[in-house]
Amino acid sequence: MRTLEACDRFIIKPTHDSVQGKNVRLIKPSVDNVKQAIEGYGKDFIAQEVLEQSEMTARFNPSSLNTFRITTLNINGKCSLCSIVFRCGNGDGVVDNLGAGGIMIGVTEDGRIHDYGFDKKYNKHYSSNNGQLFKGSVIPQMKGIVELAKRWHEKYFIHSGIVGFDIAMNNNNEPVMIEVNLMYPGIQTEQLCTGPLFGERTKEVIDYCSKNKKN
Repeated sequence: MRTLEACDRFIIKPTHDSVQGKNVRLIKPSVDNVKQAIEGYGKDFIAQEVLEQSEMTARFNPSSLNTFRITTLNINGKCSLCSIVFRCGNGDGVVDNLGAGGIMIGVTEDGRIHDYGFDKKYNKHYSSNNGQLFKGSVIPQMKGIVELAKRWHEKYFIHSGIVGFDIAMNNNNEPVMIEVNLMYPGIQTEQLCTGPLFGERTKEVIDYCSKNKKN
């Protein structure tokens, strides 16, 4: 408690069932009652430091932590990339999720952000809500970030066939893990932004699931 009260600000959220940024809050001890805020989350919560993000991602919406959802597949002894989508928030919100008014945009493995993205109603957007165009934007570090996500999957999540990593970039343009999604990594909007999720491995996934059905 004292550690959190001594912070200038921090993020608090549930450790599970925080889909679409639900119950993610920015707490400022100088304004908010820290004890009361913590009690509202019961026992299952996490407090995180506020990350100063890269200018490359902040320009699309400065108030929210804008992240990359990188989905990887690891079956039959092979880990591969499924999709990369960039997510930027809206207005004064601190989260970048679609449910909070954000936009999801496809990204190529070499870091090129697609010309347009989509909101939760599948409306097409060529710019973020603050007017920043997506076309022509490139994240040079993306190849390295993807390789990092694949290594994490192979090392820490060997029992999960598909994992959705939420990765931000700090103000030194270094990747920072924000969250790992194991139950609902996302398929529908990812495919809308980048195409078939499993690509050339689609039949392999179908065969794998057919051979490993639950009783």
